[in-house]
Amino acid sequence: ADAWSRAYAVGTYFTTLGLGALWAPGSGGWGVVASAVALNGFAVVTLVVTYVLQVVGAVTGARQLAGAAHALGETPQAVVTGAWTGSGFDGLATHLANLVPMVEAHGRRHEAYPALHFFQSRERRTSAPVMLAVLDEALLLLASGVAPGARLASAEVEPLRRVLGAYLDTLSVSFVDAADEAPEAPTLAPLAAAGVPVVDAGSLGRAADGDRQRRRRLRGLVRDAGREWTDVTAQ
Repeated sequence: ADAWSRAYAVGTYFTTLGLGALWAPGSGGWGVVASAVALNGFAVVTLVVTYVLQVVGAVTGARQLAGAAHALGETPQAVVTGAWTGSGFDGLATHLANLVPMVEAHGRRHEAYPALHFFQSRERRTSAPVMLAVLDEALLLLASGVAPGARLASAEVEPLRRVLGAYLDTLSVSFVDAADEAPEAPTLAPLAAAGVPVVDAGSLGRAADGDRQRRRRLRGLVRDAGREWTDVTAQ
């Protein structure tokens, strides 16, 4: 057998295709080696196929999460104004609670499949980094931008904020560097125009400053996805 024949034999055994009677090991020892190569190839091929399928499922889950967040509103302000009924935010708490396990699962998938981080979406509405930033900014508005008398209860907002914070902690350790500067605090003008009672801009600014590190990570996440913060604010 020449070099090409040997390469063909090893490759065929490794891919577990089998060689038939024309290509058989010359001795029992080489037969054991051939079996070991075939077993190793079976394990590698199976592992690769299984991993790829799991990653594809995780990518689909990330885009599903982005779509669910997008359904609440295009921008942080739209999430708040879209849920305002004139007297409160009836029904929004249910949507926020439904997003908690989705965000938690998304974070766990990033830990299990690091390659997931390198899949990006061309469309803004299916980009998980952008829509999670929109969602987190909306939670900032709900927790600190809306006037105290009209806010959702802390127990309705904080669970989602906590799982988003845990997700950002995971990425900051493994993948994403925080931006040098936090983005500006979201504007309250659209909320006031929609009749939502709001605090003054200084109060919201102080709350945003308190979340400076978190918002630097958010900006870094968006930037790492090849986007700009204007994709979050939709300006």
